[in-house]
Amino acid sequence: MQTASASSERPERLWEGKQELVQQALSAAMGFLFSGASIYGSASPFGVAWAGAAQPDKALASSLGALIGYLFSMGSSSGTMRYLAAIILLMGLRWSLSIFSERTVRMFSPLMAGLSILVTGLAAVLAGGATLYGVIMTISEVVLTVTGGYLFVKTVQGIANGQAFASGTVIATAVTCGILMISLTRISVGGVSLGHILAIDLVLCCGCFAGQGAGAIAGIAAGLSAALAGDGYLLAGFAAGGLAAGVFSPTGRIGSAAAFAVANAICLVTGSPSQPVIPPLIEVTVASGVFMLLPTGALTRMGLLRPADTADGDMLRKVITSRLRRTKNALSEIAELTGQVNRKLERLGGDDFDSVLHQTVDSVCRKCPESASCWQLKYNDTMAAFNAAAAAVRAGADATASDLPPHFAASCKRVEPMLSAVNAQMHRYMGRQGLRREMSQMRMVVTDQFDGMAMVLDAVEKELDELSAARPDLDRLIGDYFDRAEAEPVSVTSFTDRYGRITVIVEVPKRKLGRIDRAMSAVDLSEFAQQEFDAPEVIEDENTAQLWYTGRAQYFAEFGISQRSAGEAKLCGDSGEHFTDRGGRACMLLSDGMGVGTSAALDATMTTSLLSRLVRAGVGFDAALRLVNSALIAKAGEERLATVDAACLDLYTCHLELYKAGAAPTFIIRSGRVMEVESASLPAGILQGVAFEKTDLGLDAGDIVVMVSDGVVETGTDWVPSQLLALKDKPLDDLCRGLLDTARDRRIDGREDDMTVMAAAVRKAS
Repeated sequence: MQTASASSERPERLWEGKQELVQQALSAAMGFLFSGASIYGSASPFGVAWAGAAQPDKALASSLGALIGYLFSMGSSSGTMRYLAAIILLMGLRWSLSIFSERTVRMFSPLMAGLSILVTGLAAVLAGGATLYGVIMTISEVVLTVTGGYLFVKTVQGIANGQAFASGTVIATAVTCGILMISLTRISVGGVSLGHILAIDLVLCCGCFAGQGAGAIAGIAAGLSAALAGDGYLLAGFAAGGLAAGVFSPTGRIGSAAAFAVANAICLVTGSPSQPVIPPLIEVTVASGVFMLLPTGALTRMGLLRPADTADGDMLRKVITSRLRRTKNALSEIAELTGQVNRKLERLGGDDFDSVLHQTVDSVCRKCPESASCWQLKYNDTMAAFNAAAAAVRAGADATASDLPPHFAASCKRVEPMLSAVNAQMHRYMGRQGLRREMSQMRMVVTDQFDGMAMVLDAVEKELDELSAARPDLDRLIGDYFDRAEAEPVSVTSFTDRYGRITVIVEVPKRKLGRIDRAMSAVDLSEFAQQEFDAPEVIEDENTAQLWYTGRAQYFAEFGISQRSAGEAKLCGDSGEHFTDRGGRACMLLSDGMGVGTSAALDATMTTSLLSRLVRAGVGFDAALRLVNSALIAKAGEERLATVDAACLDLYTCHLELYKAGAAPTFIIRSGRVMEVESASLPAGILQGVAFEKTDLGLDAGDIVVMVSDGVVETGTDWVPSQLLALKDKPLDDLCRGLLDTARDRRIDGREDDMTVMAAAVRKAS
């Protein structure tokens, strides 16, 4: 019996030994990784924080891992030696307290880590010449160390208890993973970062399985971590993606991953053109694949697994619309709060040039025996010399003695130290000013992006709320029809919008598309639905194809356009685009970039391209303008303006909507008369929260909508109605060309501007 018992216990002891070894190795590995997490490339106290947070039996492994990590990164940070000293001091402190209970040691270990950072930091400050900045930075690192240590402790306890993402632990877990992400960001291949992939999977897990609030917290934590690691452009995408993943969590992993990808892509597309786009998209794709493959056991271990979704379609729609509404309200509040903060910071962030003078005086003049004479008897002359030196630096070059008043340069006994100090302080000052402008601009961009996404969610919520199922037997009839055609339908979905129009979506294997006569199928489905359908639009992916059958519109639109560049410019600074979307809307978009030539053309083309993509995707014009406005504000960090002129004609009802932001008048030809629609709104890219001025009109067959850029009506609009009436019966391209030629002939001031005329004629469908 003893032999059998011993033999049965041996594997258990062996496994326990291996498990302990794995835990020790993991503790050391985490210490190694956390030591490489630095904020702004200088503050790296998280390896010390991890060593302080470690359990007593893993303190040695954690400390050794952090030591190796700091040695590995030696040279990348000026404070590496200080952190090595802090680790050694911490190990000594923990050993000295080993006489107390394990619980006491664990409670005070993060404080001991902070004490180690404080002692070594103050020693480094004193050794290098005590400065207020050095003391403040040391205190900041102490706070980071202690806070990080306690968060690490809470995270480890949450993982051990299977509640890492429970409501009381999710913040600690998110911050811990964010710090880990900062370290892993250094590991990248072709610009694709392992840290970013980890962050995206964290956000997806929190959003999909822990709910909307956890997704938002994780997204903001991941975004802030990316910003601290130098990738600030990811902040809005991660935050918005976390919210979106939480909103669409009822749809499961696929829905959450898709929602994150769409929200993140919108932020990338509307961000600064200088920021990378392809690597972040690859990171989202890879992270989504990893997310889909995460095993159920691991998710259960982390406390993330949720019950399978058993809600029916109507319940699912209600849950999603409710979450969309809450998320939309949250985004609107965030946008408003960000705007308020930006406005307050603009008022508080005044000029701090006095700091240049004070710091120079402290470092140079205070030690000079002539200081009293210069700053009392010759105050005006001394200030004039300092202002002259500062002006030289502002002009783009370091100040020299030749930039100073001759009498000052001759009399001052510390000219060179003074010039050196002014140059150094002015460069820092100008850097701070530039950073302040960039941060203000970033806040404006983020505000408009959150506002725009809130408006997108609002529109989606309303659209979902207005949809209803079509006739109960319609899906069955259509499914039987495609079965008879041997098309092997995967699914059939039909729904009715607020106008009572039926839309049918049929998904079939891609290989079976050849069996479907698209025109005849539209006729047959029209009989089933008792509504006339157009031939279907086909959307294909790798293995399947969707056929979208939408109701045939009562009207259609004909388009015409004519453009002329200013002077000898090869590119026109205007951009025009027209299309008819899947929802039965005929749209015209016209943008006039600031100035003429290449720069104006790029701004105008970017504006119409982004608007076109967003509108075609179903985003409302107001939300699309906010997102385009944020892109123009962010573009190149400089003032970029573009007018936006949009016309949207509902081909079912013949209802016209005109949207203008700083655009020229639009002219409507109807019943032998010409109507002029003007706007007093501002162009995009000039202010946060820019909005369209909207006009609604009812049209009829035969009416013509004519849009023009500013160059066409530079000499006024009084001549346009008569010219349009004379051209109204001509083909639309000829009408546009004729109006443009007349506008060019009327320019007698010698100035030239880009000119564009675009027109749409309403026609009755046969």
